[in-house]
Amino acid sequence: MVPTERSSLSRLPAYSDSLTMQNGNSQSNTASSIGSTNKNLGQLRGRRSLECQDSRSSTDTGKCEESLNKYNSSLTELPATNEKMHQQLYPVVRSQDSFNPLLRRHGGSKRNSLLRWCQIRTQGYKNIDITNFSSSWADGLAFCAVYHTYLPSHIPYSTLTPENKKENLSLAFKTGETVGIAQTLTVEEMLRAGGPDWQRVLSYVESMYRHFEM
Repeated sequence: MVPTERSSLSRLPAYSDSLTMQNGNSQSNTASSIGSTNKNLGQLRGRRSLECQDSRSSTDTGKCEESLNKYNSSLTELPATNEKMHQQLYPVVRSQDSFNPLLRRHGGSKRNSLLRWCQIRTQGYKNIDITNFSSSWADGLAFCAVYHTYLPSHIPYSTLTPENKKENLSLAFKTGETVGIAQTLTVEEMLRAGGPDWQRVLSYVESMYRHFEM
């Protein structure tokens, strides 16, 4: 059974510039802790260095410097803990960095943000009304329109019609392959009764976004 989209999205409203922080409190607290630790390390090193300088009037300067080096060496083990804390805090954030501009621009989920991106890219194109990731793409024109905005010489959009679904889909997928976008969809599944699998269409559109925008 082909999963259906939870809802057939109508054209989304204009995007908001509002930002959504994920795990904001956790990140803020951890970052604050790391900053405090680094500050304390600097103060400890500085205090020890001053103590050593005060003792330079004695003949034991060499021993003092050796002691200071060992002391600072022992402190270098603590920043390693800080680095580990950074790695634990930010790996998920880094994996989403590439999509953060899109999410900030349009808000909401990645799915809705990609939908809004497609709507904006194809605004003004004839026979295009993208409201979901299933039926809106079945005749191939939506794919062709998005590709045309980046590769106008590859897509003679003014000559395309909704009736020539197979030709439109074939043209779109071949155009994608010429620039390195793998054809993860087939013409047959796009023309399947009941519409294509919206999750697979979304995945293909995401690969288009990654190629041209990232």
